[in-house]
Amino acid sequence: MMHSPGISIRTINCFVVACFWALWMSCDSNAYQDQSAEKVVVQWDEAERSVVDGVEIIHLINARVRQGETFLRADRMIDEGANVRLFTGNVRIIERGDTVYADVVRYDSDLKIAYASGTIHMTDGAVSLRSTSAVYYSDEKRTVFDTGVQYADSLTLLTSHRGVYWSEESQANFSGDVRLRQKDLYVEADSVSYSREEDVFFAEGNVVVDRLDAVEEDAVPEATGLEDAGPEAVGTVEIDPNSWVSASNEILGFVDAEARSLMFSDIVTHDGRVDSSWVFGSVLLLRTRDGESGTDSLMVMAQSMILSRSAGGDKVIAMDSVSVVETNFSVVGDSLVYDRSGRNQDDRFETRMFGDPIAWLADSQITADTLQVWGRASSNDSLLASGNVFVASLDTTINKIQQLKGRSLTAYFERDTLRTMKVSPNAEALYYIEPDPGEPTVAIHSTADRIEFTFEEGTIVDVRAVSGVQGTFYPENLIDRAQDLVGYAWEPDRRPKRKEMLDELSRRNNYRIDRKRSIMVLVDPSESEIRE
Repeated sequence: MMHSPGISIRTINCFVVACFWALWMSCDSNAYQDQSAEKVVVQWDEAERSVVDGVEIIHLINARVRQGETFLRADRMIDEGANVRLFTGNVRIIERGDTVYADVVRYDSDLKIAYASGTIHMTDGAVSLRSTSAVYYSDEKRTVFDTGVQYADSLTLLTSHRGVYWSEESQANFSGDVRLRQKDLYVEADSVSYSREEDVFFAEGNVVVDRLDAVEEDAVPEATGLEDAGPEAVGTVEIDPNSWVSASNEILGFVDAEARSLMFSDIVTHDGRVDSSWVFGSVLLLRTRDGESGTDSLMVMAQSMILSRSAGGDKVIAMDSVSVVETNFSVVGDSLVYDRSGRNQDDRFETRMFGDPIAWLADSQITADTLQVWGRASSNDSLLASGNVFVASLDTTINKIQQLKGRSLTAYFERDTLRTMKVSPNAEALYYIEPDPGEPTVAIHSTADRIEFTFEEGTIVDVRAVSGVQGTFYPENLIDRAQDLVGYAWEPDRRPKRKEMLDELSRRNNYRIDRKRSIMVLVDPSESEIRE
C-alpha cells in the first residue's frame, strides 16, 4: 500500500477517530444501537468529553435508552462497555407499568438488570416502594432491596431491612424487623409475605399483632405519598410503632383505645377479604375491654387460634392446651370458642370450652364435658356446665372442700361474682357446715332432683335440696365416715394464674423491645430513616 512519507498508518487512524467524535458531538440529537441480544436504542441531546486519570470519558446529556419494553432516561449517561451503561441524575426506568426513580442506575442490557442506588422510589400508581439501594430484574419484574425498604398502598404500610417485590403478582416478601400497618392493625415479625391483590399476609417468627377492636369504617393508614409519583415525592413513610405497641412497663396502658387485642405467636396468616387470622405456635392473646385501666381483660394461651371478624360480631377459636384468665374467671381445656354478637363492647358474648374443661370461679372449681359462659360488656352473667358435672369449692372458714355433682349445672353471677349455683338432675352433694359459729363442724350427704348453693363473697351461705330429697347426717364424731363423692376432682395447681400470664406477656414484650435495640445497633445511622 502506498502512502506519503512521514505519515504513519496509526496517525491516519487517529485522525479518522477524531473526525468521528467531532461529528458526533456537533449533532444536536444522536442515536446508535448496540449488539445486545435484544436491540438497544440509545439517544441523547448532546455529549461532553472529560478525562479522568488519563482515560477519556464521554458523557451523553439527557440520555434515553430503549430495549424492548424497557425505557431508561437520565440527565447523564456513560457507556462503560460490554453493554453496561451508567445513568446519573434524575434517573427514571419505565417498564410495563412500573416506574423507578433513582439517583444512580447501572444497567446491563445483556442481563436486563438495573442496579439502582441513592434515593429510590418505585411505583405503578397503586403501590409505592422506597429504599436506598435496589436491583431491578426487568424480565421478571422483580426488585430486590437489601438496605431497608418501605412499601405503601391504599391499605397497607410495610417496612423492613430487606425485601423482594414482584410487580406483576403485587407480592412483597420482606424480612428483618418487618412492620406492617393497616387501619386497625399493627404487626411485627421476622418475615412477612404480603399479597396486595388478595389482601393476605403471612407473618413468621416472633410475631406480634396489636389490633384495635373498634375503628372508624373509613379510617385509612397515614398518607402514603402516592399523590405525587415523581422523584420529588421521594421521602419516608411516617410509622410510629410506639404509638401502637406498649412498652413492657405499660403493657396494659392502652390509653388511646377503649378496647384492643395484643397477640404473640410464631406464625400468623391473615386474610383481609374475610378479616380472619390463622395463628400458630405458643399463642398468647390479650384482649382489653377498657383501655384506660386494662385491668378488665381476657387472656388466652393456646397452641393455635382462628380469629375472625364480621359485621355480625367476632369469633375466636383456640385449640390445644387452652388456658383462659378473666377478671374473676379462669378455665383450662382442649379447645375454646368465643363469640361476640355485634361489634360494640356492650354486646353479648358466649364462651364455650370443650375437651374435659376445668373452670374456676372464685374458690369454686367446676369440671364437666362442656362449659358455656355468657355475658355482656365486661361481665359474665351466667354459666352452663353439661355432662358429668362436678363442683368442688374450698370453704376457707372451716378448711373443707364442699362437693356437688350432677348431670348439668347453671350458675349466675352478679358483677362477675358468683351468687347462685344449681345442679340437676340426679344432684348429689357433700357439704360441711358449722351449725353455729364456734360449734363443731358436721357433714351432710344429700341427693335430690335439684340442689342449689347460694354464695356470698365466694363462701356458701345456703344449701337447698328440691324434690326427691334423701340425706345422711354426720356429726363431729362420725365426720370421717363421710366419703368424697364419686368423680371427686380438686386440682388448684392447674388453675391458670393472672400474674403468671402477665409475666409471660411482659417477658415476650421485653424480648421484642430488647431485640429491636440489638438490631438497631447494627443499623447505619444514615439508613435509619428507611429502617425506622
